[in-house]
Amino acid sequence: MIDSGAAKSILIKARKSRDELNEVICLFKEFLSLDRSRDLTKYYLARNLLQEGLKLLAETIQEAKKFLGPPPEYASVEINLAREQLLQVSRVILQSRSLEDAEVELRADEFLKLFVNADEISAYLQAAGKEPATGRRKLCNIKVRMIIDKLISLGNEAQEWQKRSREKIQANPS
Repeated sequence: MIDSGAAKSILIKARKSRDELNEVICLFKEFLSLDRSRDLTKYYLARNLLQEGLKLLAETIQEAKKFLGPPPEYASVEINLAREQLLQVSRVILQSRSLEDAEVELRADEFLKLFVNADEISAYLQAAGKEPATGRRKLCNIKVRMIIDKLISLGNEAQEWQKRSREKIQANPS
């Protein structure tokens, strides 16, 4: 059985990843604003933080798959219910069962506000409502999916800033 600390590790790793990726983007921007490409300390610091942030993102995705993915076939119904209740109590998944209720719950979630704003929540839910109901994606998991999608976007942006910084270094070799 999982405890609430293990369940919350998804959110903890997601927050650390977000913090590191945002810092990486700021460091690469600072590096690009410098006149001299000889001051490579910001570049190397950002590059190392990017690796750590992407590693945390991968761990977040792995944790999400472990806790939110399909339960093992051998698990009893009681264990599956206890698992879902624990994830709800830990505020990892939503309690809402409709898109309207989910939007209200997500807008009130202080942790989620660290990642997305109210407009992004509405847009994400509209897109989720248009997806065909294949039975593979549960509405209760949308909070974690939203966080992971935002982290992937941040990771891609950070990698783009790294690419620009590398091009600056290559353009001014000394």
